[in-house]
Amino acid sequence: MLVEIAMADGQMTRSEREWLMMLFNPEYGTMEQIVQHPKLSSAELANTSSGGTRTTLLMLAWAVALCDEDLAQTEQIKLQEFGRGLQLSSQ
Repeated sequence: MLVEIAMADGQMTRSEREWLMMLFNPEYGTMEQIVQHPKLSSAELANTSSGGTRTTLLMLAWAVALCDEDLAQTEQIKLQEFGRGLQLSSQ
């Protein structure tokens, strides 16, 4: 989710990359390798642990979207898709 949101506007800014590199374990690959992974499906999102875990996942995605201090419309759309896929209410 974090890489997808960082790439939602078609590019990954330096601040997004730095933020993500602090979170990722290098044994999962380089950022270039991780970016090549397929996008998450709604089924995969719906298969995550329920409750607070899903809320935390979406919160982290919001943090990545905001770390460059520019919330693009494409990021907003992707965040909404994640919220629906995680089956979280907007209320």
